[in-house]
This record gives sequence, structure tokens and C-alpha cells, in this order.
Amino acid sequence: RLLVALVARALLFTGGALSYRLLNQRGLALRHDQIQQYYGNTLPRLENSRHIAAVQLGSRMEFSKILERDGAGRWPVLTAFLDAQWAFGDFSNMAILDAGRRVLYRYGSEADSLRNLATGKKSWLHVPQNRLFYRVYRVPLRLCDLGQGELVLFKTLSDSLMRELAIPQTHLQLTYSGRDMAISQEGLGPELNQPDRFLRVDVPWPKAGTDGEVRPMLVVYRDLEDIYPFSYFVIRPIMVSLVILVLLWFGLGRWISRTTLRIASLGHGARHYADGHDRESLGIALTPALSHDDEIRETARAFDHLVQAIE
Repeated sequence: RLLVALVARALLFTGGALSYRLLNQRGLALRHDQIQQYYGNTLPRLENSRHIAAVQLGSRMEFSKILERDGAGRWPVLTAFLDAQWAFGDFSNMAILDAGRRVLYRYGSEADSLRNLATGKKSWLHVPQNRLFYRVYRVPLRLCDLGQGELVLFKTLSDSLMRELAIPQTHLQLTYSGRDMAISQEGLGPELNQPDRFLRVDVPWPKAGTDGEVRPMLVVYRDLEDIYPFSYFVIRPIMVSLVILVLLWFGLGRWISRTTLRIASLGHGARHYADGHDRESLGIALTPALSHDDEIRETARAFDHLVQAIE
């Protein structure tokens, strides 16, 4: 019985381990696909809304006819125009370039440091000295007497943006060229690289600019606290097996032991009578066999009647 119990427990443990592995793999794949699908849809919508906002800002500037004013007097008026509505905008800094890509005007708290960088053509801009990372949007802008120019808008991709994009049970990290640019939560370090605690999903930022340009990577860490650990999953079948073994021990085991003892009493009684003991001592030897009304009792009675007939 001990061997059977050990085999049963081994089979239950093996079955539980295989079931946990299959369910765990399925759960991880489901969570990976959900994260990939969610941010795969969210990031393009975010990019599209930012591009629309850039085009609308350029259209408002052209519609205001401020740029049609003569000389340098247009720029103070443009500054006042932007001051009135910049708090409702999506961009932190901006610059206006002429047809020769020279900076005619700049606006924003970091505009001076971005003066020379605004003339480039990259869609992503990392400024190490300011520890800032920008998504750069470029929109054609009609400058009236100065010809066709360009409106350059800078959107800061910061920790606050990561916190806005984060959904429950996720931590976001934005990387660019192998370096961390922004993170949704401070204080998370090596534990993010533990696969039993966090599921990592890499979501490339939507394409912008030329084909060969390096794009940022949004790294999503999905918390796996809602997945039962292996110990919790396996302990249940083990506890069930222990309960079953206890029930078998107190139920079937005791019944089998009692039945075996009653059957053995028949053989003991036969040997007892064959050794020359009287019929009364035979009845004492057959007492266990006579304790229950079943086939064993009938056999004991038949044996007792046989002895009585012989005598």
C-alpha cells in the first residue's frame, strides 16, 4: 500500500507539473499578445494625433496672417499668439526655418539649445546635455515674402508620457540606440530582468522619417503577480492525494484488514480443531468470522455444523 501511495503521489505530481507548464505557457503567450496588440494600436494613434496637431498648428499660424507681416515685426506678434494658446498645445518647443533651412524664429524653454539641432532632418533627437529626448515633427509652412519654409515642432518623450501610457500591471521603459530615455516608474532595477516576475514585450515605435533611421523601442514589463507560482499550483493535487490516502487508510484499508483477519480466523479455527481441541474452543477461534452477517459468517457456521456432525 505504501508503494501504491508513492506511485500515486508521483503520478499526481507529474501531472500537476505538466498541467502547470502548459497553462503557464498559454497564460504568458496570451498576456504577450494582449500587450503587443494594445501598444501596437496605441502608438500609431498617438503618432497620428501628434501629426494632426502639428499640421493644425501650422494651419492656424498661416490663417492668422501673422507671417504675412513685413519685416521683423511679425515675430513679436507670433510670440504673443503662441503665448495665448501654447498651454493647450502638445509640443514643448518649436522653430521656423526658411527655404535655406536657416532658423528664423524659435519658441520654447529649450529653444536656444535646440537652435542648431532644428536644421537637421532626423525624426528623433537626443540631447545628452539636457537629458531630454524629442520626437521631431516637420510641417511645410508658407512664409509669404520669404517663400516656402518649414515649421519644426519638438515633443518631449519623458517619464510623464510613460506614466500616461502605462496601463495597470505594466512598467514602461523607452530606449533609443541601446540607452534608456524614459521610464514610467523610478526605483525598478534588476528585478525587471527576472522572467518569473515580469514578462518583457518589446514594441517598436511607429516608423517616422527615412527607412534607415533608428527608432525608439518601447519596452513593456508586465507584472506576473496574477499568475500562480509553481508551488501554489502543485500543492493542491498533493493535498488532494493526501486526503485520498487518508480516506483509503481509514476506510478501505481498515475494511481490508478486518476482512483478512476474519478469513484468517477460519484457517486458524480449522488448525485449532485439527490439533485436538474441543468444539467450544473452535467457537472462540471462529468469533471474528462470525462478527458480521456475510459469506464469511456462513462459511464459519457451515464449518461449525460440519464439526458438530462429525462429533
